[in-house]
Amino acid sequence: MVKKGLKFEWGEEHSEMVERLKGMLTMTQALHKAIYGKESPIFVTVDTSLTKIGWVINQEDETGMRFAIRFGAKVLSERQRGYAQAKR
Repeated sequence: MVKKGLKFEWGEEHSEMVERLKGMLTMTQALHKAIYGKESPIFVTVDTSLTKIGWVINQEDETGMRFAIRFGAKVLSERQRGYAQAKR
């Protein structure tokens, strides 16, 4: 999908899977609302590679279980791929 010369084909089954994945990610088990006003720590987890960045904002509930509040990912541009690891 990101290389020259490769043919990209999108079919109905791909659209169905994207919709299914969106539904799964927005279920209450996947994402929670942030708990404000309590002593519930919030954590930011980041992972980078040479080509991509991913992040999750987690929070602990009263039992110490962590759950996701928000998450995201990005494919880096050619220029960004040249940045030092700490800058990415």
